[in-house]
Parts: sequence; C-alpha cells; structure tokens
Amino acid sequence: MKQNPIAQNVRAFRRAHHWTQEELAAASGVDVRTVQRAEAGHPLSVESLRAISAAFDTTLDMLSISIEDFERYVAEFEQKYSLIHLNPIESGDDVNHFLGNSYASQFQRIGKLTDQQADAFAELEEAFRDSNDLWSDLSPVHRRDPERSIGEHIETLQSLALSMGQKPVGLTLRNNGTSVQLQIVYCAAVPGKTPLRFLARDKGVPVSFV
Repeated sequence: MKQNPIAQNVRAFRRAHHWTQEELAAASGVDVRTVQRAEAGHPLSVESLRAISAAFDTTLDMLSISIEDFERYVAEFEQKYSLIHLNPIESGDDVNHFLGNSYASQFQRIGKLTDQQADAFAELEEAFRDSNDLWSDLSPVHRRDPERSIGEHIETLQSLALSMGQKPVGLTLRNNGTSVQLQIVYCAAVPGKTPLRFLARDKGVPVSFV
C-alpha cells in the first residue's frame, strides 16, 4: 500500500534534520506518539501538522506535496546550499578540547537572537579566543580557570534556550612546495533547545575565520 505524501515527507524531513522521533516531538511541541502516527500515515489534526511543519521551518502545503515534487525540492535545495554537519555543544568539554589546538575560529549566530542571547554568545566567543591565544603560556593548573569559565558560559547559554554546535575544519596552507595543516573551529548558535546537528550554508556566501 502506497503511503500518503505527509507520512513520507515527515520522515524525509526528520531524517534530513538528523532528528530522532523524540527530538522532532520536542522541537514541534507534540508528543512522540503524534510523530509516530504522522510517519505511519494516520490522520492528524491540522494543529499537529502545522506544529510539525513549523519545526521543519516549512509549511503545511510543503509537507503535503507528492514525493516526486519533494525530491525535486531537495535537489534544488542541494544546488543552492551545502550542509554543515555539527557536533552539539552540551558542556564545556565540547569546546575546551579545541583550546591551544586551533589556528583560528568562527562563531556564527543563526536566526533572531534576543539581546541577552547575543551578548552571552559574544562573551563565549571572547572567552574562547582569549584563552586560545594565551593557552601555551598557561600552566596545567592555570588552564583550569578558562576551562571552567567556558563551561559556565555554555551553561548560561543553555539556560537562555540557545542551542549550539561545533565542527573542526581542516585548512591546508601551501608555500614554496611545502604545506601546513591547520585546525580551525567553527561554532554556531540558534534559538531553541533542540540539539544542533547541522546547518545549511548558501554556497554563494564566502567563509571567513578570525
């Protein structure tokens, strides 16, 4: 029996976001049973479908298109955007292991943040860059202070409902036949509590690191 488009599309959108059914339920504000029913093709209320659509940042009409139109939409998306797979930042340890090992970094805010969220994320960025610059001059004991500070910044951001992800990026510099491999850390933050596992980047936008 052929599944209805909504069931196929909910599953496809969820997998594209690398979400479990539980994470989709948390992002949309419905219960897990509702997500399971949607993917099984059972009828749902319009309110539930709109909530699931909103979690995917799409519309109910898009969630209802045929699988052929959906695949065409995905192909157009992939032509315009590239996906950045991220590791969710859940504690200071997810960032601290980059200290002293990163040549440069980029911290990016995605979406509309409150002033309080933006200020807190800027403080994390400043703490990381200052600590990274001084890392080689610190003794093992004194390195614990910036590690704790970064952990506290991350706890503050989590309390402000900000989700973060990180990804190490390798950069190769070549000069006169020799090459040097450098590590750059990329950190991103978006409003919400759903673990940040990927971002879409416009292929036409250049990337710069500091």
